[in-house]
Amino acid sequence: MLAIIAIGLFSMGHLNKESFPVLKQSKVQVSVVYPGASPRDVEEGICYPMEDATDGISFLKEQVCDARDNMGIFTLEMQEQGDIQQFTDDIKVAIDGIQNFPDAVEDPVITQLGRTSRVVKVAITADKLTTAELKNLAEYYRNRMLEDPRIPIVRVSGFSTHQLQVLVPAASLRKYNLSVQDIASLTGAQAIELPTGTLETLDEDYQIRFDNARKSAEALGDLVILNTAEGGEIRLGDIARVEDRFEFREQYIELDGRPAAVLEISKNTINDTLRVFDAVKAFVEKENAILPQGTRLTITQDVATGVRDRLRLLLKNGWQGLLLAGLALFLFFNWRYTFWVALGLPTLPATESEAKAGSPQ
Repeated sequence: MLAIIAIGLFSMGHLNKESFPVLKQSKVQVSVVYPGASPRDVEEGICYPMEDATDGISFLKEQVCDARDNMGIFTLEMQEQGDIQQFTDDIKVAIDGIQNFPDAVEDPVITQLGRTSRVVKVAITADKLTTAELKNLAEYYRNRMLEDPRIPIVRVSGFSTHQLQVLVPAASLRKYNLSVQDIASLTGAQAIELPTGTLETLDEDYQIRFDNARKSAEALGDLVILNTAEGGEIRLGDIARVEDRFEFREQYIELDGRPAAVLEISKNTINDTLRVFDAVKAFVEKENAILPQGTRLTITQDVATGVRDRLRLLLKNGWQGLLLAGLALFLFFNWRYTFWVALGLPTLPATESEAKAGSPQ
C-alpha cells in the first residue's frame, strides 16, 4: 500500500495536465485553396473530385466537404478499428492521384486533426507601427518563442494575405504603350527565385540558385522593366507605385482599441499545458520588462488557468474528503483503526477493480 502511494505521488509530477482526456485521433482534414472561386465552383471543382477519389479508402466512416469562397475544406473520419497513420497515407495517395482539379488550384494541405490543442494567445500592440511592421514584429517574437524547447507550436494571426501591390496609373500605360498584363508578365518573369543547377568540382559540389525574389516594396520598385534605345533603364518604381500592404484592410484584430498581432501558442499531445503556459508567461514578463513605452505583450484567452484551477479543486476535494472520512470513523473507532482505514482509502478502488477482474464470471 505504501509503495502504491509513493509511486502515485512520484508519477503526479510527470503526468501531462489537460482540460479533457486525450482521445484517439480519428479525423484527417484536406485544405485546398482555389483563388477567386465561389462556393459553387469549389464544390464542383474541389469537393466532388476529392469525394470520388477517397470513396474506397479502408476504414472510412464519414466524408464532409465545406465549400467556401476561395477554399475547400474536406474532412474524413476514420472508423475506430483503423490506424490513423495508414488512413492518412491512403488519403494522401488518393488526393495526389486526382488529375481533374482546375488549373488555378494550389497544392492540397493534409493534416491530422486532434494532434494539437491551444494553450494561450499573446497579443502584441505597438504604437506608431504600420501593419507590415507589426507583422514583422510578430514574426520576430514567434521565432524567439520557438527557440525555447518548452514552447512547441507558435502561429501568427490577425492579418490577411501579405502582398506587394503594384498600382499603375493609366497615363504611364499610355506613355510606354504597355498594358497591365504586360507589366505583370515582365515583373513575374524577373522577380523569381529558382534553382539553376549544380556545379561539380573535384572536391565539392555547389548548388546554384537565381535569387531575384524582390520581397520588399523598395526592391520590387527597383526592378528594371524596360530598356530605352539610348541605353537607359526604366524601373517599375518609375511608372508605378508599389505598396506593402495586406489583401483585405478590413481584416484586423484590436486589443483595447489598438491594432494587435496575435501569437497562438499550441501544444502536442506529449506536451504539458501548464509547463507550456509557464514558459510563455516567463517570456512575456521578461520582454515587457525591456520593451519601450507603447509596445507590450499581453496574455489573452488563457486555457492553462482553467486546467490549474480544476487540479486545485480536485486536490482540495481529495484532502477534505479524506479528512471528513477520518473524522467520521474516529467517532466510532480508536485512532489506530481509523488511521489504517483512512490510509487504505486511496488504494481501495484499485484493489476492488483488480479483484473483480480476477474473479470468474
